[in-house]
Amino acid sequence: MVLAVLLGGITAEFRGDMALCGEAVAQVVNTGRPNISFLCQGARELAGFERDEIVVGLPYQMVLRLPERMSKFASLKSALRGGMAQLLRRL
Repeated sequence: MVLAVLLGGITAEFRGDMALCGEAVAQVVNTGRPNISFLCQGARELAGFERDEIVVGLPYQMVLRLPERMSKFASLKSALRGGMAQLLRRL
């Protein structure tokens, strides 16, 4: 949830037949938008992903901006972070 806030939102689009390659790589490169993959059985078995793991694919330029946004988020006072955490849980 915090990652979605840092990125300005994530719209997930997945079908299950393209999994990691299509949903977290090709689609991200083609659209320039982040995307989530819940992975296919093959990726889980062959690549070692666990049942509770997902993959978030990010466009390169977004990856470059992420450390700065994370730093700003971390520098917020703990009270504000706690308030934001409560807000995120309500969404």
